[in-house]
Amino acid sequence: MQAYKGGKTYTNTFNRAVFGPHLNHDYGVFRYRNELYGSLPLFADSGAHGGYSTFTSVQTTLYRNGKKVASNHDPLFGESFDVTAGDAQYRLTTSVKRSAKVAGASTRVDASWTFRSKKPSGSSEVRLPASTLRFKATTGLDNRVPAGRTATFPVTVEGAAAGKNLKSLSVWVSYNDGKTWKKVTVKKGKITVKNPAKGKAVSYKAKITDKKGNVSTVAIYGAYRGK
Repeated sequence: MQAYKGGKTYTNTFNRAVFGPHLNHDYGVFRYRNELYGSLPLFADSGAHGGYSTFTSVQTTLYRNGKKVASNHDPLFGESFDVTAGDAQYRLTTSVKRSAKVAGASTRVDASWTFRSKKPSGSSEVRLPASTLRFKATTGLDNRVPAGRTATFPVTVEGAAAGKNLKSLSVWVSYNDGKTWKKVTVKKGKITVKNPAKGKAVSYKAKITDKKGNVSTVAIYGAYRGK
């Protein structure tokens, strides 16, 4: 919630790229007794506004010690998986697609979170160690950028690996919808990339590891286009 004072002018922009997963004190991956679930926006805009979207396909899967537990079509809106009480390594994955007619930017998001978990000792919901990366490129209100220019912008880790809890971060860029990827250097919290050609899109992916060994990945396809 944001407070506004009388007599002042405020500007707040919605629905601008880059769209992607967002983690904060309300959003994350959780466990309640023997139920495990994600509850977070996968297509939060550049201002971290949650929002919703119409999807063309959704596949969310949970693995326990490398074996599939179950799959569903929940885009991490809170539908839970039943799990056993004992300690185990879990990997929660999701892949969500939406039509370019619905949104011309971020047409697909893939994410995964790998961590250990067991039944909590209490009866309260427990937050699990999930992380993500926010790509803070500057785009126009049309979610496009000047074609072919070199751009430098911040990338920000959210969740369990944020701040001093980050062990490692790797970032890649693709100009052919993820067919091939090129690793980019993260320097002082920023990356430098070449903007896509006119009418073409750029995609990003990242792998984040926290100091406790929990691994998170995110890939954003068609993040924005050149003009």
